[in-house]
Formats: sequence, C-alpha cells, structure tokens
Amino acid sequence: MDFDTTYNRENTRAYKIERKKVLFKTDDVIPLWVADMDFVIAEPIYKALKERIKHPIFGYTFQNEDFFKAIVNWQQKRHNWKISERSISVINGVLPALAISIQALTTEGDEIMIQPPVYPPFFQIIKSSNRQIVENPLINNNGKYSIDFDDMENSFKKGVKLIILSNPHNPVGKIWSINEINRLVELCVKYNVIILSDEIHSDLIISDKKHIPIASTSKEASDITITYMSPSKTFNIAGLAIAYTIIENRHLKKRYKDKLDSMHLSMGNVFGTEALIAAYNEGEEWLNSLTTYIKANVIFVTEFIKIHIPEIEVAKSEATYLLWLDFNKLFDKHSDLKEFLIKEAKLGLNSGTDFGTQGNCFARINLASSRDIIEKAMFQLKDAFDRKQ
Repeated sequence: MDFDTTYNRENTRAYKIERKKVLFKTDDVIPLWVADMDFVIAEPIYKALKERIKHPIFGYTFQNEDFFKAIVNWQQKRHNWKISERSISVINGVLPALAISIQALTTEGDEIMIQPPVYPPFFQIIKSSNRQIVENPLINNNGKYSIDFDDMENSFKKGVKLIILSNPHNPVGKIWSINEINRLVELCVKYNVIILSDEIHSDLIISDKKHIPIASTSKEASDITITYMSPSKTFNIAGLAIAYTIIENRHLKKRYKDKLDSMHLSMGNVFGTEALIAAYNEGEEWLNSLTTYIKANVIFVTEFIKIHIPEIEVAKSEATYLLWLDFNKLFDKHSDLKEFLIKEAKLGLNSGTDFGTQGNCFARINLASSRDIIEKAMFQLKDAFDRKQ
C-alpha cells in the first residue's frame, strides 16, 4: 500500500496524462484534473488479473454468483444496505447507465433536474437525449453546500420527471444527510419524480460521516430510486469499464433493463468482472489506507491555502479525492483564472465553468496523487500568486 511513490504514466495511454496537451494547450502542467488516481491498484486486484491472463482466451463472459454476492456483501458491509441479487444489472459505466435510464423513463422534451455546480456529463447526457435541463443550484454558504428545497419544489410542480443526484456530490464533496435525503424523497414521492442517484464516490469517505444510499432509507425511497455504483473510482480501475445499477422496484427495473438489453450493453467484460470480485472481497484494507492518505492530502491542501493564499475558499469536503476551490476573491473573469492556473501556476485543473455557471472563477483539483506531487502543486500555486501581487 505504497501511496508515496510517484509513477511515470507516460506511454500507457493514460487519458489524464496524455490528453493534457489537448485540454491545456501545453505539456508543462501538473495534471490534477480527470478523476482517476496515480496510485497502484490493490494487490488482490492485480493478482486476480494476472491469474486470469494466464489463460490466453478472452471470449464472451458473464457474471456468476461470485460476482453478485461480492456486490451484495460489499453494500451490506460498507453501507449497511441489504440488497437482493436480482436488483443488480451490469453495464460498462455509470454514464451509459444514466443515459439508458433517461431513454427508458422519459420522452423527448421532458424536464430533468440537476444540482450545479455538478459533474459536467450530467449536462451533456440530458442535452444529447433531447431532454430539458432544469437547474436546482446548490446553496453555497462559505464553502458549505446545501439543497434549495423551495426551488426544488417549485420546479417539481411544473412537471420535472427525473432528478439526477450526485451522492456524494462531485465536485463539492458533500455527503447528503438523512434529513436532506428524507426531504428529497418526500418531494419526489409527492410529485412523482424518479431519483437517479450516482453513488460512484460512495466508498471514498474522508470524514466522520457515513454515506447513506438514497434507496436504503425507506421503501418509498427504494421504489423511486435507481442507484449507480462501480468500483472504478474507489479502486482506480476505471479503464476496466465495470459498473452496475441497483433497482429494487421490479417495474422500474424492467423499464431500465428492457432498454439496456435492446442496446446489448449488459455483458460486462472479462477483466472488469474479475477486478470487481477481487476488490469487493479482498480490497477493504487497501481502501481504508487509501482514504486515510487522501484525507491527509485534503487537510494539507486546505491548511496550506488557509495559511498562504487565504483569499481562496476551499469547499468543506466530506468525500471523494476532489476539492472545489473558489477564486472569486482574486479574479473577476474566469478566463483570467484559467490562464493564470495554466501559464503561471502550471497546474492542469478542471475548469469550474464546466460544472455550470455557478463554477465561475472556481476550479476542481484532484488530490489522488503522492504527497510530493501535491506539495509541488501547492508551492507552484503559492509562488504564482506571490508573483502576481
């Protein structure tokens, strides 16, 4: 469990590394943007993949009882959520599953709610499906985010069909409380709104709080919720393309599964299947060490900025390895911030405006790298601001 070693990922077709010139127009930035980690995967996963590759045939695959039991046991152990094997459907990623859900549950022109600042593909999958985006912007109170339930209800009254929830929230790192979840479910039941709950970051908890799967809170919640999960973010295996949905409501699952099967996307793949089983059965010790390391990185960055660049406001993150940074006290124009980060600080961060207009003069930084890299990034940021003064 060595998280301190910095590995060279060049020439491995690593999107995070080898696409930086396309996004930032230069190679001379520390790439702390796309959400994957610079850490070696857990040994049990690596061992399982090596064992499978000994057999030189990689034909069509399927998921057997070991696969589904691994998911059921993981949800019970990590989130105290008892689910049935029949509720699980396999797919190659959370975003395709969200897109299929939209196709299955709505028609063109229907309204779908999201809560910006939020994961950019949420905007894209709604637009590409010819549905209408309804924004329910989060309330930002000095870096602590909450849901505007009055605005939500007003929008629900006008006919919203679905809400896509980021839980925990990307990019602000918020874990939704039981009171917030109960209020959300209450409104969704009242106005017949289905919840699409993206819980891909649910195992990356860096606070004393617990992740609460929306569907685990009540029968009413379970009946109206599709939950999207994957070991990809948790165990740094996004390139193995394995994810799953959990849908306990049989009628809701049938609508989703019919559309999924019509697109022939439910087979999964050989290596993703083996990786999930190994991760969920044997990866918990590695994960606990990982979250301890990431939490230390978050604390370091938060304290460093507080001391050296207090004008930057850091969101109070409770989960994920991502941190949401507010530069509004230092910049009036987002284009100026973007140029400063790339050309002066030489940092490749996610642009805040990609997460919605609420991200003006914000940036998202990925802290899932060795402490040496994170320290280097922070000192480059400090030195750039010192020169700017």
